[in-house]
Amino acid sequence: RIKRVREQFFEANEADQLIEVISTMANETQVKISASKPASKPLELPAPFAGQYEPIVYELEVECPYHSLGEFVNRLELFSKNLTVHKIEITPGEQGGNVQYCTLEVTAFVKKGVV
Repeated sequence: RIKRVREQFFEANEADQLIEVISTMANETQVKISASKPASKPLELPAPFAGQYEPIVYELEVECPYHSLGEFVNRLELFSKNLTVHKIEITPGEQGGNVQYCTLEVTAFVKKGVV
Protein backbone atom coordinates (compact mmCIF):
# COMPACT_ATOMS: atom_id res chain seq x y z
CA ARG A 1 0.00 0.00 0.00
CA ILE A 2 2.83 2.42 0.85
CA LYS A 3 4.46 1.61 -2.49
CA ARG A 4 1.25 2.60 -4.34
CA VAL A 5 1.12 5.92 -2.49
CA ARG A 6 4.78 6.67 -3.29
CA GLU A 7 4.15 5.93 -6.97
CA GLN A 8 1.66 8.81 -7.03
CA PHE A 9 4.50 11.34 -6.78
CA PHE A 10 6.60 12.49 -9.70
CA GLU A 11 10.21 11.32 -9.79
CA ALA A 12 12.86 14.05 -9.84
CA ASN A 13 13.72 13.21 -13.45
CA GLU A 14 10.06 13.70 -14.48
CA ALA A 15 9.88 17.36 -13.35
CA ASP A 16 10.69 18.63 -16.86
CA GLN A 17 7.66 16.77 -18.22
CA LEU A 18 5.09 18.55 -16.05
CA ILE A 19 4.23 21.29 -18.53
CA GLU A 20 3.89 18.68 -21.28
CA VAL A 21 1.47 16.64 -19.13
CA ILE A 22 -0.58 19.75 -18.31
CA SER A 23 -0.56 20.94 -21.95
CA THR A 24 -1.71 17.55 -23.22
CA MET A 25 -4.67 17.55 -20.83
CA ALA A 26 -5.51 21.11 -21.84
CA ASN A 27 -5.54 20.14 -25.54
CA GLU A 28 -7.70 17.09 -24.85
CA THR A 29 -10.32 19.23 -23.10
CA GLN A 30 -10.30 22.20 -25.53
CA VAL A 31 -8.60 24.49 -23.02
CA LYS A 32 -6.23 27.09 -24.45
CA ILE A 33 -3.27 27.94 -22.21
CA SER A 34 -2.43 31.57 -22.96
CA ALA A 35 0.34 31.89 -20.34
CA SER A 36 2.22 29.75 -17.83
CA LYS A 37 4.91 30.58 -15.32
CA PRO A 38 6.26 29.30 -12.03
CA ALA A 39 4.15 30.65 -9.17
CA SER A 40 5.59 33.70 -7.44
CA LYS A 41 5.10 32.20 -3.96
CA PRO A 42 6.17 28.59 -3.60
CA LEU A 43 4.07 26.20 -1.56
CA GLU A 44 5.70 25.23 1.73
CA LEU A 45 5.29 21.68 2.97
CA PRO A 46 5.37 20.78 6.68
CA ALA A 47 7.97 18.41 8.11
CA PRO A 48 8.65 15.56 7.38
CA PHE A 49 7.27 16.02 3.85
CA ALA A 50 9.49 19.02 3.08
CA GLY A 51 12.53 16.77 3.30
CA GLN A 52 11.07 14.20 0.90
CA TYR A 53 9.07 16.16 -1.66
CA GLU A 54 9.35 19.42 -3.54
CA PRO A 55 6.17 21.18 -4.66
CA ILE A 56 6.42 22.65 -8.14
CA VAL A 57 3.69 25.22 -8.70
CA TYR A 58 2.70 26.70 -12.07
CA GLU A 59 0.35 29.61 -12.55
CA LEU A 60 -1.72 29.15 -15.69
CA GLU A 61 -3.90 31.57 -17.59
CA VAL A 62 -6.43 29.72 -19.70
CA GLU A 63 -9.35 30.44 -22.03
CA CYS A 64 -12.17 27.96 -22.51
CA PRO A 65 -15.86 27.23 -22.12
CA TYR A 66 -16.93 26.72 -18.51
CA HIS A 67 -17.56 22.97 -18.87
CA SER A 68 -14.18 22.45 -20.54
CA LEU A 69 -12.56 24.12 -17.54
CA GLY A 70 -14.33 21.69 -15.22
CA GLU A 71 -13.21 18.72 -17.29
CA PHE A 72 -9.61 20.05 -17.38
CA VAL A 73 -9.46 20.49 -13.59
CA ASN A 74 -11.05 17.07 -13.09
CA ARG A 75 -8.48 15.37 -15.34
CA LEU A 76 -5.60 17.12 -13.61
CA GLU A 77 -6.74 16.04 -10.16
CA LEU A 78 -7.50 12.46 -11.28
CA PHE A 79 -4.11 12.04 -12.99
CA SER A 80 -2.15 8.99 -11.84
CA LYS A 81 0.56 11.23 -10.34
CA ASN A 82 -0.28 13.76 -7.65
CA LEU A 83 -1.43 17.05 -9.21
CA THR A 84 -3.60 19.54 -7.33
CA VAL A 85 -5.36 22.69 -8.48
CA HIS A 86 -5.46 25.80 -6.27
CA LYS A 87 -6.62 29.39 -6.47
CA ILE A 88 -9.04 29.27 -9.35
CA GLU A 89 -10.17 32.71 -10.47
CA ILE A 90 -12.75 32.83 -13.28
CA THR A 91 -13.58 35.94 -15.28
CA PRO A 92 -16.50 35.82 -17.71
CA GLY A 93 -15.74 36.47 -21.35
CA GLU A 94 -17.69 38.81 -23.58
CA GLN A 95 -21.40 38.99 -22.88
CA GLY A 96 -23.17 36.22 -24.74
CA GLY A 97 -19.87 34.47 -25.42
CA ASN A 98 -18.97 30.97 -24.38
CA VAL A 99 -15.35 31.63 -23.39
CA GLN A 100 -14.26 32.11 -19.78
CA TYR A 101 -10.88 33.45 -18.72
CA CYS A 102 -9.29 31.72 -15.78
CA THR A 103 -6.16 31.90 -13.67
CA LEU A 104 -5.29 28.81 -11.68
CA GLU A 105 -2.36 27.25 -9.88
CA VAL A 106 -1.39 23.65 -10.52
CA THR A 107 0.92 21.95 -8.04
CA ALA A 108 2.92 18.80 -8.66
CA PHE A 109 4.74 17.02 -5.85
CA VAL A 110 8.16 15.75 -6.90
CA LYS A 111 10.30 13.34 -4.94
CA LYS A 112 13.57 14.97 -3.98
CA GLY A 113 16.54 13.22 -5.47
CA VAL A 114 19.26 13.31 -8.07
CA VAL A 115 18.02 14.17 -11.54
